Amino acid sequence: MNVALYRELQKYQEEGIRLWLNGRPSTSYQIANRVREEENYMRDYQMDCQNQICGIGFDRIRKDKKQNGEVPLMRKLK
Repeated sequence: MNVALYRELQKYQEEGIRLWLNGRPSTSYQIANRVREEENYMRDYQMDCQNQICGIGFDRIRKDKKQNGEVPLMRKLK
């Protein structure tokens, strides 16, 4: 587990800030474990109408499937 991240998110959670993992409600513990296993996550801060943080989402960043440099929609037709 990423202990530093867990403590940081735990504080946010105690302040009433909602946490999300890949679009689903989550906890500081679940996020710290997942981010430790897979490092390709991006934070997304959600703001309320008073510009206060009301939620933090962690979304997994996936590599594009174009391995050979081709853009999928531009493949040669047979």
